[in-house]
Amino acid sequence: MNGTLQSELRLLARDVPIGATEHRFACPKCNGGRHSDRSFSITRVDATTILYCCHRATCGFDGCIGRAFGDFECSESIPHRTSDENPGQFQGRPFRGDVQRLGGEWLSELQQLYGISGDDASELGWLEEIDSGRLVVPIRSPLGETRGVQTRNRRRSSGKPGDIRKTLDYPQVDGPWLAWFLESQFSPSSTIVLVEDVISAAKVALAGHTGVSLMGSHLSLEGLEETQEQANNLVLALDRDATSKALRLASR
Repeated sequence: MNGTLQSELRLLARDVPIGATEHRFACPKCNGGRHSDRSFSITRVDATTILYCCHRATCGFDGCIGRAFGDFECSESIPHRTSDENPGQFQGRPFRGDVQRLGGEWLSELQQLYGISGDDASELGWLEEIDSGRLVVPIRSPLGETRGVQTRNRRRSSGKPGDIRKTLDYPQVDGPWLAWFLESQFSPSSTIVLVEDVISAAKVALAGHTGVSLMGSHLSLEGLEETQEQANNLVLALDRDATSKALRLASR
């Protein structure tokens, strides 16, 4: 998306209350078609995150911009760290992709392989990167604050171009790179289940517990301290080959 269109969307959204959706706009892409329809809706998720959708069948322009997904305006101040630049000092990796609601292939895979419905995925805030077709998952703290995003490839090949790696991480804040999925929006449960990946953590939350993704098999001391601050009862539910790694790393 070009900067002019992004600026226009933010201008349209400035009078929409946070948490509200309004449908009174003309689409900035199709201009409402021949009849100048006002069929474009904008949702203000928070102070910086905007969802938008044109409901004209011949347009369908939709997506999301905002801090939660690292667009240009919100992420330019956080450069990507290189190996020879400020070694040892955290600098985030902004996600700059344009996103849209999950398409049929992702909805089918999530439902059939993981038992996660389209409504569940929508509640979790999962979206699809337009260019690559990768799943875009917000990574949040136990307080619900956005730490960055992770993108994931489908298990079933889509044929779209893009990075073939299973996951790509885009941390935007310093701190434990853990993804929290709460069964309640208010606080973690008394038992926290630690798993490797975000999809498993989401399934734990949908089953009524707090799921925390280690984003791999590495459990850092900082991450362990964060989980212990939230609950005394921690359950490791990792793949057999990753369990010993996580326990060994946590005990260092």
